Amino acid sequence: MRPSSVISRAQKIASQDLRAGYREAGIMAGITHFDDFWARDAFFASWGALALGDFGKVRQNLDLFLSYQRSDGLIPRRLNRYYGGAYFKYLTNLRLKACRPRPVFWGNGGFPDTDPNALLVITASFYAKATNDRAWVSRHKFKLQKALEWLTSQDFDRDGLINEGPYSNWLDTIKKFSGLGTVLYSNVLALSALKAGDDLGIDHEHWVKSPAQILTRLRQRLWTGQFFAAWASGPARTEVFDVPGNLLGVVLRIFSAEETKCILAHLKHCLADELLPATNYPAYAKTMVHFYHKLDRLTGYHNNYARWLWVSALYAVALKQDGQTTRAKAVIERGARWINKYGTVCEVYRPNGEPYNGLTWKSERSFAWSAGLFLWAMGE
Repeated sequence: MRPSSVISRAQKIASQDLRAGYREAGIMAGITHFDDFWARDAFFASWGALALGDFGKVRQNLDLFLSYQRSDGLIPRRLNRYYGGAYFKYLTNLRLKACRPRPVFWGNGGFPDTDPNALLVITASFYAKATNDRAWVSRHKFKLQKALEWLTSQDFDRDGLINEGPYSNWLDTIKKFSGLGTVLYSNVLALSALKAGDDLGIDHEHWVKSPAQILTRLRQRLWTGQFFAAWASGPARTEVFDVPGNLLGVVLRIFSAEETKCILAHLKHCLADELLPATNYPAYAKTMVHFYHKLDRLTGYHNNYARWLWVSALYAVALKQDGQTTRAKAVIERGARWINKYGTVCEVYRPNGEPYNGLTWKSERSFAWSAGLFLWAMGE
């Protein structure tokens, strides 16, 4: 894709924003209230850092999270650089610096997130492919294998699919179900991590099912005929179209060509005259939204309203892989215009391109996750 002047300017801003988050040995999620090391943000951002050629920073970030890996293989969801969470820092504007990063392993609802483990292995594979740094892989092979072992141990019913709690993964303001369930986004990343493990030469004798068997089970559980449903729990399955989970399955080449065609056609139907997708179609019931987001009038943060540029970047890559290069460039250019208008990559936007703010909460600036995937999309 030959970038226009609009896209080239946005690339420069995104590069500056991503590098603004390089701190100590890691990549911060943002430069204000998210100025800690969030695993999923840092790993997705690393894909953009690889596109920039910042291989040393990606290696440092991987090393950082591996150094805090729990003995059973679990990777922290966050490494706090300060005392207090994001809301504390935002509301008080206080920064009480910790002597060293403090690992947080549990997410909302008291369950661990599975995607940090998956994303660490995927990003390690991307790093090894980009640099041919086999010495690094050899040095960390045991810990990478432990990360995969912990991930596969979350298949509690032994059907090959990962189970997790109601607020787990990036969609942590939506109560998806009670107890445990099977979530598309997390299982797509787990499948990709298992394949990345093969690329890294990691032994997989401990896996209960092969990736092909797991994908078959995922289709049985979540495929609707047009797209993969967002999640299932017990005998129940939502019929909501989870955009990031479906697009990740496309761009990471988990799904078949026929499934890809169906998913992209359904997303275009949902978008109607729009270009940049929301997180899901249709909206989840407001009763499923976490109470603090209701209080702050942020019910659309993860729910059929806000636009995240990392999701749009996935959409552009999926379109390019499908040969729809004109529409892919239009998607990238629309996001680029939003970046250029505010001179930074914001965390979330309203459908009209304005940053999405609540009563007290303001959208993060220099948001590394979106900046990184915007840059990665340009090179895919």
